[in-house]
Amino acid sequence: MNKLIVIIVSLISSLALFADDYDNDSYIRENPQIVQDSVFENVSFSQYNFLNLNKNKLTLNNSDLSIFFNRLQNSSTDTINIVHIGDSHIQADMSTKRTRTLLQNKFGNAGRGIIIPFKLSKTNEPRDYSITSTSIWTNKKAIKRSDYCHSFTGISISPQNKDYFDLTISTLSKFIPEEFNNIKLYHTGEISIDSLNISDEIVDSISYNVDEINIKLSVGVDLLTLYMSSDSGCAISGALLSNSKAGIVYNAIGNNGATFDTYNSIGNIGKRVSQISPQLIILSLGANDAYGKISPTDFYNSIHKLVSDIQTNNPDASIILTTPMESQKRKYIRKKGRRRRKSYIINERVLLLRNEILRYGKEHKIAVYDWFEIAGGENASQKWHNHKLMGRDRIHYTRVGYEIQGELFFNALLKEYNSYINSNCHGNN
Repeated sequence: MNKLIVIIVSLISSLALFADDYDNDSYIRENPQIVQDSVFENVSFSQYNFLNLNKNKLTLNNSDLSIFFNRLQNSSTDTINIVHIGDSHIQADMSTKRTRTLLQNKFGNAGRGIIIPFKLSKTNEPRDYSITSTSIWTNKKAIKRSDYCHSFTGISISPQNKDYFDLTISTLSKFIPEEFNNIKLYHTGEISIDSLNISDEIVDSISYNVDEINIKLSVGVDLLTLYMSSDSGCAISGALLSNSKAGIVYNAIGNNGATFDTYNSIGNIGKRVSQISPQLIILSLGANDAYGKISPTDFYNSIHKLVSDIQTNNPDASIILTTPMESQKRKYIRKKGRRRRKSYIINERVLLLRNEILRYGKEHKIAVYDWFEIAGGENASQKWHNHKLMGRDRIHYTRVGYEIQGELFFNALLKEYNSYINSNCHGNN
């Protein structure tokens, strides 16, 4: 009987610890529970009067986006690669999917872009693709410094049996799945493609470059299984899907809980990102930094380290920094004789670090999209929560919230593009 009581008490204690862990801001940021509500369609922004729509623009800071805009102007015959790097807001690929869709509707759809094996790494994955396998894998994540993950996607998976392993890649849709006929598999170590689950007749070529395998097909598919082997062990970080058409390829790379230093820890990330040959790189970080103890000076230096590495290795790519919007953190109140009660308070460090991003952009001539101000500035987080645009954790948005963010960013980017094109036309006349 005493042994049973001990077991029950131990179980209750374990559950209590789990509950505390789940309520921990750090756990929530690395394991977000994002509300999959209705899709944002034809909703007037005016109903959200706390949005600063008049400030929905890029602050150029004397930066030069002309190379990117000129490529956009030739999108009917050219392929434009965009890379958007961030944290859990980007891993969910809701705001970025909205931006991707709007850009591709206007400038052409050149493919889905990079897909990352999140589910095989035991974390949440966007809903428009699937990467599955019958093999057993181990994973490494950049957010866990002990893992020493050197993948530019922040995630890598390695097969336990290097002599035989498989990956099935598919695009998903409620309507018609998006087809692809070019696959770039990013990896480290040596990998051989032994066979595919399609006819050899539609395989144009398979070529091997450093840390990259290129597969070209003569027709588009929405599902492909790769059967592979490795002589020395390997790690796979993602695959880029495209369709040989002109237009936009919008690549979203996000990691739950990521900070600027998360990507700095990968090492030489700028060179790794250059494998995608981007014309525009967007950095949406700082939200998680605000939940740590990093000083404004160290945060500024972290921005500089990442931006400098990217600029050095991608000299023709334009860069845009975005600021995080206000969020809240948990606070527990315990009154005598009562259970503790959870409440929320504004995380004031978000504003502090947002100001450092603005300062960095101004001092280094980097364009900035000030999402903090556009989303409503100070005290916006409660308004977003009240209007069901921000989830219960007061950190992540609902699906509608993300889609509003994605559409507003597209509008700001398009506004600057149109201004550039109009000024050039007038200048030539």
